[in-house]
Amino acid sequence: MAEIETLKKDLATASRIMYREALVEGFGHISARVPGTDTFLIPPRMSPALVKPEDILTIDLEGRKVAGDKLPNSETPLHTRVYRVRPDVNSVAHTHSPMVTTLGIAGQVVRPVHNGGTVFHAGVAFFRRPGLINTDELGDQMAACLGPLQAVMLRGHGATVVAPSLKQAVLWVLALEEGARYQVWASAIGTPLFFDQADFEAAGTDVFSEAGGQTQMDRAWNYYVSRIEAF
Repeated sequence: MAEIETLKKDLATASRIMYREALVEGFGHISARVPGTDTFLIPPRMSPALVKPEDILTIDLEGRKVAGDKLPNSETPLHTRVYRVRPDVNSVAHTHSPMVTTLGIAGQVVRPVHNGGTVFHAGVAFFRRPGLINTDELGDQMAACLGPLQAVMLRGHGATVVAPSLKQAVLWVLALEEGARYQVWASAIGTPLFFDQADFEAAGTDVFSEAGGQTQMDRAWNYYVSRIEAF
């Protein structure tokens, strides 16, 4: 029980970080799998800026609400259908990141150009259908498009990022938007020098990995927490 309460607090914090960093506004959402179960935690249908731990819902992998009083998010299938096919995923984040959306509108995907983006070394998928992911069928289509990758851009609709932990999901959505911003800026003045395999081998494939960078991950997480506390 204590573990779940801690996860709810972290999920509320994650929602507020994404709002503070302008990745979401009145819409957008992040979830976290409850360890050892076929359920996950997710905020209800409300702005990420307003989420508190007591608002958090528990949803099963069929999309049924099993705990909580408020209305589930209309895009719950975006989360359920990923968790069903990706046992390695413990957190799913959907953002409306401005620069990521801009690249998608131009028909481009984010490609690694900086150290923080190396987690996307295997590529970023692109889901061409516009609109909400609000049915199981669309959730399955998006999950299939995502495949084994860590991110899928949604045409005109931001991106979905998946990760082994909640904190990594937050840091990775930030890295995706940061990389998109650099890519747009660099494209305005020349041709971006995208990372190749040799660059990934030199830089590593995730500066925030739990295995090799717990201190780095905590350092970054604590920084973003300080920004919402000062907001």
